[in-house]
Amino acid sequence: MKTLDEAWGWYGDVKRSLKRIHRVGRRYWGVIPWDAAPWRSDGEFAHLLQSQVTEPAQHGLDHLDDLAVVVLFFPSSRRPFGKPF
Repeated sequence: MKTLDEAWGWYGDVKRSLKRIHRVGRRYWGVIPWDAAPWRSDGEFAHLLQSQVTEPAQHGLDHLDDLAVVVLFFPSSRRPFGKPF
């Protein structure tokens, strides 16, 4: 990230992605046919419990705003507004 606009873009992308992951875990994890293709050949997901998807996603969402404050505002307080990071 070199600009404040890129940093805001990063923040929005991460927040949307975490919300989507949490939603998939919360609403659909129990109905995904893990024994059918393509899921059965993807060992990264099939062994996970619903809570192993939703809890880390929620943890990320819970703390994303705090991290974003550091990324977005503290570096900019030491440089002129709009200048690259």
